[in-house]
Formats: sequence, C-alpha cells, structure tokens
Amino acid sequence: MTIAMANGRPTFNSSTRAFFDEQLSQRIQSQLDTKTLFDNIDAISGLTGAGVVYIDGQFNIVELRPFEPVCRIDPVKIVLREPPKAMNQAAFASHLRGSQGNIRESKLVSEVAGTILSCGAAFIGWTVILGSGAAIPLTGGTSSVVTYLAVGAASASALQCANGGIRTFNEYSKPQFNDLLDSNEWYRQRQGHLILSL
Repeated sequence: MTIAMANGRPTFNSSTRAFFDEQLSQRIQSQLDTKTLFDNIDAISGLTGAGVVYIDGQFNIVELRPFEPVCRIDPVKIVLREPPKAMNQAAFASHLRGSQGNIRESKLVSEVAGTILSCGAAFIGWTVILGSGAAIPLTGGTSSVVTYLAVGAASASALQCANGGIRTFNEYSKPQFNDLLDSNEWYRQRQGHLILSL
C-alpha cells in the first residue's frame, strides 16, 4: 500500500501529513481484507491488475494497489469511496446514483468545446490561406510557403471540425455511437493523427 503520488512526488510536504497518511493506511488495512478484495477484482475479466484507490470521508486519497499491466496496457483504476462524514450511506448512495447522469452531460460539454476549438482553428486557417494567397503577387511569391503550410493545417482542422460536429450530434442524440467509435483502435489512432497534424 502506498500514499498517492503526484508527478513522482508525495502529495504531502510535512511530517504531520505523512503521519496522518500512514494512520489512514493502517486504518484501511485493518478495516479491509485487501488480499480478498484484490483477488475478487482480479477474478473479473478485464480488471486483472487494476489499480485500487481509496478515498476516505475527508477526501484523503490512498493508493491501495498500483496498476499492473497484466491483461491491458491502458491503466484501469477502481475507486473505493467512503461517504463524507455529514452524509449517511443511503444519502451517499443516492448522490452517487444521481451523479452518474452527469457523466454524459460533461462528455457533451467536452465535445462542444472541442468542436468550437477545431472549427475556430479551421476558420483561422482558411483566413490565413486567403490572406497569404492574395499577398503572393505583392510578395513576389514568398508568401506561397505560408499558404502551402496553412492548407495542411486548415484541412486537418476542417476534418477535426466535421468530426467534432458529428460527435457532438451523436453525444446529444445517440451517445452509444460515440462509445462504439471510441472502443475502436483504428478510430483512436486516426484521431491522434489528426491532432498531431494540427
């Protein structure tokens, strides 16, 4: 069991914090049978080697087990969360069930923001192309280099803009289609290539 790290360094700076985190780790170990917990998690297909994180009622974070790339390369974390002190278990369970609906809302906001950024970049790119294209006769052809480079950037931005528009529509009307796209390796790789070309 280890204390949560940020950028390879412990998230605390004082010996008091280190003592508190050690006390929290000992309390968790005394309350949980971590070996049985880890065995049960590893028995679930696709979760073998998943990292396990515990968040107590005061939002202190302890990593019970780091991710081990046994069955997958992408890290998987399971978060165990204790209810806040001011909330009973039933109210906390209701709160967690209610917050699950917000996941789609935040994905929609993310898709809209991405679409706005990529469409804005496409607009700027095509504006640069028009401006530098018009300047070619005035600069004796030297602005043609800028035009050539801007065509690549504007084209990639336009493709990303179209993709963002489709993803935003899907997230609003049929979000399971975005989940299907995101589960395909070829789609994730193409997205990476478009982002790199920007």
